[in-house]
Amino acid sequence: MTPSEPKLKHLSKTLICLLLAALSLPVTVAMAATSPPRDKALDLGKRERLRVVLIGDTGMDNKEMRALRNVIKAEKKDVIIALGDLVYPETPACHSGLLHPGARGILDKGIGKTLLGLGAPVLLVLGNHDVAHGRRDLPREACILHYAALHEELVMPSLDWVLDAGVVSIVGLNTNALDQGQAKRARRALDASQGWVIFAGHHVLKTYHDKESEDVLKPWLKANKLKPDVYVNGHAHLLQAGRYWGILALTSGSAALPRERPECPPGCQPGQSFGSSASGYTLLDISPEALELSFYDNTGKRLHREVHTKSLKRAPKKADGEGQ
Repeated sequence: MTPSEPKLKHLSKTLICLLLAALSLPVTVAMAATSPPRDKALDLGKRERLRVVLIGDTGMDNKEMRALRNVIKAEKKDVIIALGDLVYPETPACHSGLLHPGARGILDKGIGKTLLGLGAPVLLVLGNHDVAHGRRDLPREACILHYAALHEELVMPSLDWVLDAGVVSIVGLNTNALDQGQAKRARRALDASQGWVIFAGHHVLKTYHDKESEDVLKPWLKANKLKPDVYVNGHAHLLQAGRYWGILALTSGSAALPRERPECPPGCQPGQSFGSSASGYTLLDISPEALELSFYDNTGKRLHREVHTKSLKRAPKKADGEGQ
């Protein structure tokens, strides 16, 4: 080997590395710059009454979910909220930011077969299975955002969102990664609402017998001084209702994969008013003065009903001389 040969080999390796970097650079930039198409926010106008169906943990086209679909299609409703875990076992990744055929096939099975054709717009929030059990997963989030944008019935303008329908404002949360940005948007919705305020997320506020040790939401609410009238969630694979820390908490997570747990009644725990292991859904019938909630199983049988009342919120009182 001549003295110059090591230098030539080193130079050759350097040139090859530079060439490979140059060839890959446009692809990398294109992938980073690509963002999925986005839905527009849903506009239902200002309503005096709204009927909302809550279903959670829907991401499997099995016999329980197919039975539930038939019942929900026949239900009188204005909007549906799918409370996360939209795909089992987990959402595919779209690394380019755009939906590829393989991912679309998986989402057609997990979301299309379960949530399309129900007869009302379906608002989506993410669950832990939708981000492979992490906090954030940009490629998987991109897949769902793009898929929702392709279907008029599916509504997900961003990972968290607000629907102001007059009689109720609904704040959709990404409970996988609660942060100050979501807190600010939720605060604005609370302050602006003249009706009921519902926060909708995947993780639980409080449940018994499933996910009862998880405590993601309460510290975030407390730290940001946020107190909705109602919090609704999936995640726990059952139907439950209770009032905790002054918030009506409703779990509707038994759509596709219900888990056998103690019923309430008779085995009600502190604050709990209802609990069932049936595959089913929750219906909220909301008017300015009252919120009627009903739990149904996937045969259409009503399992439980409650009515909660409140005085209509008024606009903030003006200071003396203001607006004159």
